[in-house]
Amino acid sequence: MKKILKWLFIGGAGLVVLFVAAVFFAIAGPRPAVVDGTDRPEWLPEQATNIHHRSQEGFGWWKAAEFTISEADFRALADKRGWQLEEVKDFSKTTTLALLRSDGVTLTEEDFKPIPRALVYERRATNNGGLSVGLDLSTHRAYYNESHR
Repeated sequence: MKKILKWLFIGGAGLVVLFVAAVFFAIAGPRPAVVDGTDRPEWLPEQATNIHHRSQEGFGWWKAAEFTISEADFRALADKRGWQLEEVKDFSKTTTLALLRSDGVTLTEEDFKPIPRALVYERRATNNGGLSVGLDLSTHRAYYNESHR
């Protein structure tokens, strides 16, 4: 009986070690490469044009994009995805642009200027992840930022 308990304990301890190692590897292990492009990724609507996007999969995944879309198409996208749009003044696009330019391009003074009138949807999680999307009503440039954290 003691031998069985000993081997059960060793097996259980081994499983715990494997689990901890797997979690550590998922968090601190190699990360997938950042995808950067001007093509239309599947997570943007077909109507999006003049696109710049960056994203990274895996633990800590995120997606960011800047693109042009008409107000009617943006509203249709919001209806399709269940976004409750709100017109706001002084919407900040800085977080999205910081992710898009995280390849070493410095943000300019213009990038920090808020959008005077925008249609916006934001859903924030307690870990500060979530979704933020806004449409500049005067230029029809949209800013998309989604992450799990």
